Amino acid sequence: MLLRGRKKVHVTAVGVEVNRVVLPILDIGADRVILVENMEPSKDYTPFVDVVEQSLRKKCPNCTVERSQIDLFDIEKLIGQLGRLIVRERRENNQVFLNVSVGSRLYDAAGVIASLMYGAIAYYAEAKSYWQDISIYSDKKGVPLGTVKEIKCTIEIPQFCIKPPKAEWIRFLAILDDRAQKRLNMSQSAIAGDLQQENLLSKGEKGERMSDYKETVRVLSELRRKYIAPLLKEGWISIEGQRRSARVKLTDQGSRMLNIFSPVFLDGE
Repeated sequence: MLLRGRKKVHVTAVGVEVNRVVLPILDIGADRVILVENMEPSKDYTPFVDVVEQSLRKKCPNCTVERSQIDLFDIEKLIGQLGRLIVRERRENNQVFLNVSVGSRLYDAAGVIASLMYGAIAYYAEAKSYWQDISIYSDKKGVPLGTVKEIKCTIEIPQFCIKPPKAEWIRFLAILDDRAQKRLNMSQSAIAGDLQQENLLSKGEKGERMSDYKETVRVLSELRRKYIAPLLKEGWISIEGQRRSARVKLTDQGSRMLNIFSPVFLDGE
């Protein structure tokens, strides 16, 4: 049973479809629909988004419709931005549905991954019939129709958990990236100071940063336990040099993780 005040929110791309977007929304019900479109407007695809929005406003008058621009051809940005939308809505205790039967295969894959990580309900709208002439995708007046004429059923994708990384790990990667971009000291002690400022490492009893040998040992030990060791194991960071000359470096895989998860954990901070 849905909690009182809980809203149904649909996140969906459009591609060259109309009914495959609109009909499942009408069937499931919606309080808000977020239409995902590419960052760059397209004369081929934008008319379909326009028609879908007009149809929803007409057939679902109590439903609000908004658009969200995402780079639909970058898998990392797709996972991150779809995750951001899902997390935003779930923080409001809303139920999130994500249509993975429209848009590109890249979008659909990202949608399933983001749904499993952040708790949305992914669904696939199975087509029952198609328009006879699918080469034009529009009626005689030029109004976009899409390829699908009728929907047979809406299939819920099985739900299981893909655990996202810890938020503090992504914040740690962001600090590394920021120091690298600014060409700052990449030693563990310098990084530990930034982490303390961000409350990602504990401070001394008086709240000071590292001021004496025992405090330095304690903080660096915590740094290695909470961040260095697990992220080395994940392959997200590397260590160059030894002892005092050792420097922490963000790997290519670490950069990808930062790119994917920063929209969820860092945007709006």
